[in-house]
Amino acid sequence: MLHAAAKITVVGKGPLGPVAECLQHVCRTLPTTASIPDTIACPPLCFVAPEVLREWLTAETSARLYEQIQAALAPLGARPLRLQVCRADEDADLGECLPPAVFLAQQGAPAERAQQFLASLRTLIPNTATPQTLVLSALAGHQQARRFFPLGSGVAYAANPYAWSEYIAPEAGVARLALGLETALQDTSGETFTRTVALAAVQRRPEADFDDIAQHSQRFATVLNLATARVEPCEVTDLLKELSARQRELLLSSGPSVLAPVGGDVAALTFDRLLTRTDFVGDLQRLLAALSALFHAPAEIAFTFNVETTGAYQFQLHHARPMADWPLVGNLREQVLVGGVLNPARQVAGRPLPTVARTTTIKTEVLLEAEGAVLGRSRRQPLDHLIYIPAEQYARLPLNARFEIARLLGRLNRSLPAGRWALLGPGRWCTSSPELGLPTTFAEINRAVALIEVVEMHSGLTPDVSRGIHIFNELIGTDMLYLAIFPGNPHNALARERLAAAPNQLAAVLPEAARWADVVRLIEARAFGGAAAIELHADSRRQRAIAYVADGRGE
Repeated sequence: MLHAAAKITVVGKGPLGPVAECLQHVCRTLPTTASIPDTIACPPLCFVAPEVLREWLTAETSARLYEQIQAALAPLGARPLRLQVCRADEDADLGECLPPAVFLAQQGAPAERAQQFLASLRTLIPNTATPQTLVLSALAGHQQARRFFPLGSGVAYAANPYAWSEYIAPEAGVARLALGLETALQDTSGETFTRTVALAAVQRRPEADFDDIAQHSQRFATVLNLATARVEPCEVTDLLKELSARQRELLLSSGPSVLAPVGGDVAALTFDRLLTRTDFVGDLQRLLAALSALFHAPAEIAFTFNVETTGAYQFQLHHARPMADWPLVGNLREQVLVGGVLNPARQVAGRPLPTVARTTTIKTEVLLEAEGAVLGRSRRQPLDHLIYIPAEQYARLPLNARFEIARLLGRLNRSLPAGRWALLGPGRWCTSSPELGLPTTFAEINRAVALIEVVEMHSGLTPDVSRGIHIFNELIGTDMLYLAIFPGNPHNALARERLAAAPNQLAAVLPEAARWADVVRLIEARAFGGAAAIELHADSRRQRAIAYVADGRGE
């Protein structure tokens, strides 16, 4: 089916970088792709080349500069804008970690908008020596008095890294949805909840009951304040009041909850009827399938969507590329974790899809291996610290002491820098039953990059693996990796003696906790000597993970 061609402009010359060029190619290709439904479109787009962007960020303001910006913005109209920066240097690749998108209100006459745009650009976008491309896309949405917002934002992946149940096919894809701007999807505090939906099992949820659903539903959305030209939070209930009855019907579900008045029900933002009574999910699946065929690799996208008062909906595609991935290949103990799933013989926009090809030879021992319960984005992550709770020592503790250990872990969580350390312990993390694991709250561990359960406690008890279901929304919100180690199973291993022999830095960080040093081991990567580093590789698609000490790097 022939769709309306995307309105695309390019300001300046030179390479735009793989991420921007991939999106440009997608938006030129989709209008002629027969399998793409009418509900999906690319918004008006403007690509600002690195040399022009550098001039906008550094040049003295002048009438000529404002005229240049005004001309660039003209094809986008007067609608609010989404701004995304991506690298354009020769080392850039399709798997780069993109900074969060930012949003501009665009108010006033064209000349005023150009001045506002430049002032905001210089505040929001860092000027670096690395060549960058600016991708501008026009936002469609709803306006309520001074507030503007797309009804919803989403990200979707053709391969599901969050397959929380054996009944969910990872290859069928997953989406995350939020009311309003995509800022809620980028929040990693663990306190902002969004809707995660397995595209082939829409009604299969990780929550146990509607009370759990209500407590983990989105309560705050972000909108553009057109009066102040700022992004601001807004209660979901306030936004929903202004929608039509049909729109609310598609977005809300109701049921019993402790949050409801006695004898009553509570409404929660679930998107359930939009997902089950329209072809919303089918359209997403068709789009992901078409892009995956184009990339010869699973696709990832970012989009906004709007629902009319009649219930009709429309997607706008703002970002598309092959999924970033770090698959594990071959014999992990001998050689070699090769990054990138992209076939270099394939091309997007006339250039080869780059691989992220790095080879690491394991020159010292493996610290842990896991297979069968890996939840979260595939990644290659260096670790500065590992917090290890040995099962044998923990199992000897009385129940009240286990709560003390949980509070101690909370203090460690606040003391260590976020995102460079992992937790490794017996049984379930964040359990309400200390006999089954560690009774931390999620707030006491939310700065870790990975959470690893060892499926053991003592000779008389082996807890069932949790698969992170009881903290699923928090794991996704913080982008935390979950692993489970099944001792004795193939491709599952834990180097207990090596971890027990490593120096314990607990007393150095928390002197008052020294008496718990036999139960809580804070291990630094440098404790393994020289230039050693702990490397964690996880491949959710193949359900494999490994952490090891590497004292040297491959090519």
